[in-house]
Amino acid sequence: MKRLFAYLLILVMLLALVGCNNTPTPKETTPEQTPTNGTTPEETTPEVTTPPEKQPDNQLKEIYNIVDRSGLQDTPPADFLECFYTDATFQYLFNTFKSSYVMVYYKDGTSENVKAALEAGHITIADLKKFDIWYYRRVRDDLPRLTISDLKGLIATYGENLTWEHFEQYYFVETGSGLYIRIYPINEEYELWIGGGNPPSKPMYIYFTKANIMDGETFDPIDVRYENIDDLLTPTGLAQIVINYENELKSKTDALSEKYPHRTYYYHPITSVSCIYSVQGNSTAEAIAQRIDIENVFPNARVSAYDKTKMIIISFNRDDFTEEVHQKLEKIRDRESVITSLTVNMARDIAEHFIPKIDYYTDHAVPLEHVVTVGKHWLNEREDVIIKTKAEYDAYLDNLYAMYDYQKESIEKWKGLYDEAFFEESALILTRTFSGSSSVRLKVDNLYISDNTVYVVIETEIPTGGTDDIVMRYFTIQVSKSKVANVDEAITVS
Repeated sequence: MKRLFAYLLILVMLLALVGCNNTPTPKETTPEQTPTNGTTPEETTPEVTTPPEKQPDNQLKEIYNIVDRSGLQDTPPADFLECFYTDATFQYLFNTFKSSYVMVYYKDGTSENVKAALEAGHITIADLKKFDIWYYRRVRDDLPRLTISDLKGLIATYGENLTWEHFEQYYFVETGSGLYIRIYPINEEYELWIGGGNPPSKPMYIYFTKANIMDGETFDPIDVRYENIDDLLTPTGLAQIVINYENELKSKTDALSEKYPHRTYYYHPITSVSCIYSVQGNSTAEAIAQRIDIENVFPNARVSAYDKTKMIIISFNRDDFTEEVHQKLEKIRDRESVITSLTVNMARDIAEHFIPKIDYYTDHAVPLEHVVTVGKHWLNEREDVIIKTKAEYDAYLDNLYAMYDYQKESIEKWKGLYDEAFFEESALILTRTFSGSSSVRLKVDNLYISDNTVYVVIETEIPTGGTDDIVMRYFTIQVSKSKVANVDEAITVS
């Protein structure tokens, strides 16, 4: 009997050994894939469980552990990149298709893979680093590129307060050793570099610089927070005739600033260049343009041929008019005997642009919040009007009616625009200004209070070409009644 029992015991042990040998051997894991903290649950392939119904999405959950279990699965080789999450600026990638095997375990007993957890808002990207889950990060390639116009707008808005977050929406390249550096490509000639400690710390510098500096070339970048980028904005190869003309325009703008020190003048570069060939002979202008094949010679230009006036006009955007283009136009003129002359005309949209300086009129002006609408009301006096009550408003309109009875219908409509309730919280400032042309653009730049007076500062843009007429522009301005309780006078500064 004892011998039979011994045989049975040996048989059970042999069966146990066979069972162990049939258990799959786990694959080796790389240090990057092996979790180094926390406790790993025992399941080889954990099942995804549904969070409790009371747990809403987009709410962070308490994490027990995050484990990369891809080393125990049949995953593709590590030369494949999987994008497992995208935010407003970056794409986050694993070095293989493994997001379904990177598991997040919560303290409430539920679990889900990392992709689902991020999309639901249960965890953040920062949580992955806490649990040694490594990934790649790269800037989204669908972000818009920073332009000169965008950069100027940001500088005008934020000035010395520019920081990382103001450029998050644009494409950049991460680099740096020691410092964290972002490079924003602008065009073939210029880049913006932001460097310093990691965001959100204040940048050490925000440099506007050349994109490709040749050997032996010296170039000092400028910090856009404190220096003017216009000094460096000469597009590659821009025709010297354009550069000379714009320098002349800048000198004229500086001269205006000296002549009228109570105004701030803004310089506007040219926007277009028109080149005119004058032709002679029996051939038409259109026939000559076709024979020269001007549209293909200058693919970025707009070509018009006028047979009656014997002119061929070739129009360029400013940045397309390079020195090479100018020389090519001159060669065509010298080569073609039917072309008698080449005229280059340069134009800009705005000839003059200025804003009065409030500190020229008062030493202690305080900005006043306001809402402006462009209206048409007949001022019965040349002075601006400030109205604080419904009774004052109605009396003002009754006076208008006595002077301009042919405006009866309009005046009756104006009476209904503002009621007693409006004047409980608000006051009206009615102002007008004159201009020598209806094409001149006028708008309220700001309002200031000083010495019981409201100053209405008007911004003026005078176009290069316009009409020749005299017009009045009217503005209806709403302000807080409490802010102008002690104000007796309104003055328009233009």
